[in-house]
Amino acid sequence: MAWNKSLFFYLIFFLLFIPFLYAQELERADALIIEKKYDEALLILSNFAESNPEQSEQVQQRIFKINVLRDDFNITADELIDALLYDPGNNDKIRSLSSRLFTLENENSSLFSEFMDKTSNIPELNSNRNLIRDVLIKGQSLQEGGYFINYSDNTAFIIQRLIWDIDINVMQYEVVIINNDSNKESFRKKTSDNFIEISLQPGSYRYNITPFDFLGFQGDSSEWIEIEILHAYQPKITNFHPKEFYMDQRFERVINISGINFSEESRFYLSNGLNELHPIDVIIYSDTSVRLVFDDLKLITGTYDIYIINPGGISTKAGKFVIKYRKALDGFAKLTFTPLVPLYGEIYDHYGNKIFFSGITAAVEFISSKRSSFNGGLEVSASFFHINNIFTLPSNWDNLINYSSVENYNVAFNEINLNISFQKRFLQGLISLTFRFGCGISLFYGLEENTKMTFNINACLSGLFLLYEIFHIELGLDFSHYFLSKSTGFIKPKIGFVWKF
Repeated sequence: MAWNKSLFFYLIFFLLFIPFLYAQELERADALIIEKKYDEALLILSNFAESNPEQSEQVQQRIFKINVLRDDFNITADELIDALLYDPGNNDKIRSLSSRLFTLENENSSLFSEFMDKTSNIPELNSNRNLIRDVLIKGQSLQEGGYFINYSDNTAFIIQRLIWDIDINVMQYEVVIINNDSNKESFRKKTSDNFIEISLQPGSYRYNITPFDFLGFQGDSSEWIEIEILHAYQPKITNFHPKEFYMDQRFERVINISGINFSEESRFYLSNGLNELHPIDVIIYSDTSVRLVFDDLKLITGTYDIYIINPGGISTKAGKFVIKYRKALDGFAKLTFTPLVPLYGEIYDHYGNKIFFSGITAAVEFISSKRSSFNGGLEVSASFFHINNIFTLPSNWDNLINYSSVENYNVAFNEINLNISFQKRFLQGLISLTFRFGCGISLFYGLEENTKMTFNINACLSGLFLLYEIFHIELGLDFSHYFLSKSTGFIKPKIGFVWKF
């Protein structure tokens, strides 16, 4: 008898719990429909219908809803394809249709995959798959509330966007907007979407939403919701100066802009689609004049537009502003005083390490003007040297008076050198360090009482110091080796005047 009572208890509990399980399954299906996971919802509904034929009416209502939404998606997808093919300039229509797709379906669904496959089979659209992707991305972003800017005939219109949650039992929504200042109706529209796009003037408003079911019966309206539309000003650029920055010129990096509707909250920057350059300082003189200061070290060559974005997102641009190099190479004309110090060889054997103040060098050097870790270039130089006691420091006063009594030993030579240069610039070109090496041809006079031609190799390290604008001082030290019958070498300190051209 106890066993019969237990069996009876479990039977009653099972019969009471089954409806709860059925309700849970239907709620899961409804949740999946809201999430646009129609395939999963249909699978649950199909299994539910097999085990619960008496609940078929509830199942059929949900399946009908899914089929309606899928049919709507396919119709909308076909309309979007037609618009892209035959009305590509109708941005409002394309935007609205792409937004509608995301209202009806999840981008990872099988329907979206079928839509993309369909576009792939249309040659005109398959060659522009990036366009399809951009359209869908824009449609997805339109599911977010707020506002966006629509440009038409170089005029910006702010489009406000109101959104609300989807109700699977609602076929249409009616939205009413009232102007709080005049207490008059400003907008009324019925839509099957869960959003509306409006363009209201600045002011205070309230709106509510009324749902309608599949049979057209009206549901309860929402509470009134307050919104405020703030004024946004359209900026405009009428002129700017200069029109370019030259990277190889040492000038202040400033752009002066004139126009209208500039404010302290405005954003200013340069952009060419690849790079954005933001000023390090913005000086607002008035709502019609602004001064932008840029960091010279952060400039990147290219052709840019000047962008201004005002509060509210309204923007404008003007171009073209160019950042470039004025010339590919920097030229340097140099005249250098070049003393000599023998290191080894016949002249060293005769004089030792004396300093001969008898050298002069003229040179022209060309070095890449582009900014890099090191700048390469070439130098061509011509030099003349004369070695005699008269051109050196005397060891005592008597030698200065009686220099003619010193053994007559005169050697002169001239040379032409070609050097490869590597330059490192510091402090925006105020100081440059240059290493050179190369070879040349020398012609010696008075050595072994003959005129002798020979080759030489040399290396040099020098510093270039800016004096004023294009004028510099060069200080350096050269080493030269000459292939004579007795190898000869010199150290050549130098100081010179340099003109950059």
